[in-house]
Amino acid sequence: MRLASFLTKGNIVVIGEWQLNIDQQSISDGDNTRELEPLLFKLLCHFIEHNGRIIPRQELAEKIWLQSYVDDNAINRAISELRKALKSAKQPGQSIKTHYRTGYSLFIPVIMPEATPIIASTESVETIQNVASVQTNTTTSNNTNFTIKRSRKLILSLLILLLGAFVAITILSTEQKPKNQQTHSAPTPKELKLSAQTISWHKGTHYNLRLSPHKDKLAFLVDSMDKNTKTTLYIINLETGKELLIDSGYLVVNGWSHDSERLFYTQCKNSTKAECEIIQASDLLSAQPKLQHLNNPLLDANLKYIFDYTEIDNTAIFSRNNYRNIAHLTALYSLDLDTKEEIRITNPNINGTGDLLLAVIPNPSRIIYERHQITHSEIYMSNLDGSSPIKLIVQPYRIWVITYDRKNNELLWYDRHTSTIESYSLDEMQMLPAIHAPIARSNYAFSLSKNSILNSTDLHDHDLLILDLDKNTQTEIANPAKNEANGFKLEKQNTYFQVRNFHGVSHWLKHNSQYKDITSIIGKNNRVLDADLSQNALLIYNKEKLLLTLLNTNDFSVIEQWPARGSITTAKINGQYIALLSTDKQMNSTLNIYDRQQSTWDKVNILMPFSFDWINSTELIVNNRTQQLIQYDMVSHQLKKLSLSKELQKIKQSLRQLNYDSGFLYFTTETDIYRAPLDKLTKVETVFTPSNKVMSLILGSNIQDNTLHISVLTAQNKNYIELYKEAAKDMPEIERPVSFFSL
Repeated sequence: MRLASFLTKGNIVVIGEWQLNIDQQSISDGDNTRELEPLLFKLLCHFIEHNGRIIPRQELAEKIWLQSYVDDNAINRAISELRKALKSAKQPGQSIKTHYRTGYSLFIPVIMPEATPIIASTESVETIQNVASVQTNTTTSNNTNFTIKRSRKLILSLLILLLGAFVAITILSTEQKPKNQQTHSAPTPKELKLSAQTISWHKGTHYNLRLSPHKDKLAFLVDSMDKNTKTTLYIINLETGKELLIDSGYLVVNGWSHDSERLFYTQCKNSTKAECEIIQASDLLSAQPKLQHLNNPLLDANLKYIFDYTEIDNTAIFSRNNYRNIAHLTALYSLDLDTKEEIRITNPNINGTGDLLLAVIPNPSRIIYERHQITHSEIYMSNLDGSSPIKLIVQPYRIWVITYDRKNNELLWYDRHTSTIESYSLDEMQMLPAIHAPIARSNYAFSLSKNSILNSTDLHDHDLLILDLDKNTQTEIANPAKNEANGFKLEKQNTYFQVRNFHGVSHWLKHNSQYKDITSIIGKNNRVLDADLSQNALLIYNKEKLLLTLLNTNDFSVIEQWPARGSITTAKINGQYIALLSTDKQMNSTLNIYDRQQSTWDKVNILMPFSFDWINSTELIVNNRTQQLIQYDMVSHQLKKLSLSKELQKIKQSLRQLNYDSGFLYFTTETDIYRAPLDKLTKVETVFTPSNKVMSLILGSNIQDNTLHISVLTAQNKNYIELYKEAAKDMPEIERPVSFFSL
């Protein structure tokens, strides 16, 4: 949203019978004083700033919600709430007018009193401190006695021009604020020495951890890795160390009630999540907890899509995937437990995996949730009905879990990439200094406080599988101490792959059974996007420098370099052409084709492209977010929508990646890889399924010369749960002490 400045005495603007106080974000008509919620305040400021014209709904979505798409119900609800706020005995008429199929406009006069110009403070639009100043664009109604002299108009016009330059400079500095929010005031983080105690060490895999809001109980599942043994649900009382077995079967832990007294989990009859029900476990301090089925048809009908679930008084908040018919896209929903009315309360865009419920904070009740985008994650706070969403934090990595410190009114989380305890003050609405607190590599990590961490040791392993479709053989690059991914076939039987960890990426080359670290050659800050066997070339991308480089794979010399457009997520080389998928700050995706010989860019006119590949020298197959497959001819610029069978339509809902090779289209989902002949898309076959489908996830794939390189994430290692506390100064650090309770 563009910043503006009020030139009014004491930051007061008269709107009809109301006086808007900019500093207090409140309105008063003399008899009534109403404090506006941040969303309503920002909305009202936008109407004042653009008084005299009709504001389209799309503009409200982009400027107020800061998204390219916002559900109509959210806009309608906000407009309705603003109308209610502006209605009183003194102001009984219509305040905001609806223009059919056009938008909205302010329908009451805006009056600027005679005053000494004062510049309203400007804050980042991406935080709750968002004070959207309003430009003095005044409109006076026919029945208004207030007039402005021509000389004052000239003075105001001159001031506005001068302030315009100031605002432009302010915008440039303000746009950097989200990045500055991620830095900390302390140049060097405080060091914290922790010692670990193992609090649960069952034989098998500990996963699906859920910490209670009061941080006094932890629920988790244990998989013994035995095909004949079902998953077991346990609860640990973190105050006493007592462990309680709750249930066993095909289970998923959903969450806790806001008072930490009840646990909710899903129980299914089999591993396919068919015939499931949500169970409520209560009386958790007794020897025999009470288990009760939640008899709600709305939940049961969609149960296989529900993940997080919590109850706050008579309201249930939960997350469900398959939003907008995209299997991996998750939104949050609210359910009135009395009326059984269900509404969707968040509207994630399609350039990511959606929204994850993180925490509920009391007095007044608010929800904290994470919105995953392609290039980053955003943390929001909103009311239980989704109204007044405030973007608090922007992070380059997923946060996954957040705890709430009631005493200090702070959000806490552990950053596994920097090994730091992070915190955000809801009083000051800003990040606080980080605390450096190294712990063992973890799967889940909860910051119980600023000097204690609860974690489960990491159980994941990234492996690179190489599937030769001609020979029907499978090999792997799978060192248990390394996380291999993103492989490409090179000439002379070489294979490029990368090794990932929380602190960065290293680049490797495999030849026969020999491995060579080529990070110093490729560059630690560079990412390999594609390989071209015909040119013996690797395409790499530097995000910080926005630079694309083509390397010769024989000696890794630079063939060519050119500036990138936007933040590149995917690229495919095709002779002299390179197709590149990029995203802008609003997370809108764009597909461009770069001609290396002509040094020209050509934008592909396809809405919301998601994945693509070349099928010949001049044509692409593109999958867009609206679940369509489109064939694009870059010479004629013609678009052709491909008809899909019902089977492919279902597969496309879960599609992560699209590839083409030797006449076949390859469709990669999280659980399988399929292929179908381009000229006969009804003939679909499965070419790869992980051996342990329940505990494995396909992250991505590429194919060259009938050789698939598949990046797989597997959760199959035994792990345990640890409690880290600040070590006494005279106490030596204990790497693996004995559990503080009997196993």
